[in-house]
Amino acid sequence: MVRHANSVFKGVNPASLACDVDQSELIFVVANFIKKQGKVVPPAHHDYAKTSHGKEIPPCDPDWYYFRLAALLRHLYYRRNIGVGQFTRIYGCKKNFGSSREHTVRGGHGLARRSLQQLEKLGYVEKHEDGGRKITSAGCKVLDRMASQIAKQQQQ
Repeated sequence: MVRHANSVFKGVNPASLACDVDQSELIFVVANFIKKQGKVVPPAHHDYAKTSHGKEIPPCDPDWYYFRLAALLRHLYYRRNIGVGQFTRIYGCKKNFGSSREHTVRGGHGLARRSLQQLEKLGYVEKHEDGGRKITSAGCKVLDRMASQIAKQQQQ
């Protein structure tokens, strides 16, 4: 169990909020939850689409789209107002130019935009009045509920 002493988001009960558990495990559980719901349809080209033009090959995991949705939701949990441009910076990478220097490139705009639109359809994200997106109370509940399930499994 990961405990953050100086966390602003720390709950009253130990490991009751999304910030109190292992984040990679939380993303895994939330991605499986979103997949089991069956309401999210991955884009038609998700089998061969790259996540950034700096990548050489597409993701190997067939469920990578659900993991990206869960990661976007987790980012919105911590930072309340993020737009598509900020997500492209977060998911950017370094592009290899062979013998030349590497350059940092951004992630795919279309992927970030469509992913946020999918989360809006689920009701977990809504548009912020100042621009960008923010997480709804339903999105916070999903993350906190999954975190409490992870905490219960770790205690047993």
